[in-house]
Amino acid sequence: MHKLVDLGDGMELWMVGIDELREADVNAQVMAPAKFDQLVDNIRQRGALEQFPYCHLPADIAEPTHLDIISGHHRSRAARVAGLTEIPTIVDRTNMDRGEQVAKQIAHNALVGESDADVLRRMVAEISNPDQLLATGLDVDLLPTPKAADESILPAPAVPFTWRTIVFTFTPAQQDDFSELIDKVDKTGDLYGYASIEHYRKLIDALSTVRRERSIVSVGTAISYMVNAGLQRLAEDPQPDTATTPVVEVMGTGVIPDDIADQIRHKIDHAYETGLLTDTDSPWSLFV
Repeated sequence: MHKLVDLGDGMELWMVGIDELREADVNAQVMAPAKFDQLVDNIRQRGALEQFPYCHLPADIAEPTHLDIISGHHRSRAARVAGLTEIPTIVDRTNMDRGEQVAKQIAHNALVGESDADVLRRMVAEISNPDQLLATGLDVDLLPTPKAADESILPAPAVPFTWRTIVFTFTPAQQDDFSELIDKVDKTGDLYGYASIEHYRKLIDALSTVRRERSIVSVGTAISYMVNAGLQRLAEDPQPDTATTPVVEVMGTGVIPDDIADQIRHKIDHAYETGLLTDTDSPWSLFV
């Protein structure tokens, strides 16, 4: 085999021996025996091909032993039957991966003749790049559809009532904190499950409150703040002896102005210093 002329854009015209052409392992294109015989007769009478096969050869291969046919499988076979020993071939020297080669093969086949639908689907299965799938020019019904999500990872409730799903993506550090909190409040350690719709609304309200009161823009940062607050609360009072009520339900806000907080701290410190409160007393005793 040898190059005849450079056609530009990575395309070249070669003279190639019939035995140096290698057909694709799978080809969806079909040709009726009568049409194939007619093609053989035309080539035999003319002594040459009127349309050249289209092949691929990576640019980094200087001395190839064969060329891979992308389009022209039947023409090559007919030339062999007609007695030709070498034929002109268009050679694409660009570096194409397997998916791009299959896409071009399907696209070229679609221009002439018919393709076997089952074989065509097997060929399409080798293509994963969306752009290459579009390059085939196939109808939508022959293109693959997205696979359903693995329900074992994030099960979706198949229930006949109104529900909301919340999905969080955590960085490694945030995931560790969240997992620690889950482990402390729920020994099963499950990171997914179902809750009352009222809890959804309370979570959204809590997120809004934290973002507003702490001037936090990112929902992720607000979640991290809430998780850390929960861990701190459990560390300070892991098993409260009495029922507790969030401050926000009493005061309407979960935060205290800095000047008021300073006054409260001063009164609490003074109460401990004067003995009004002992080390075993809770600061909340001042409000009783």
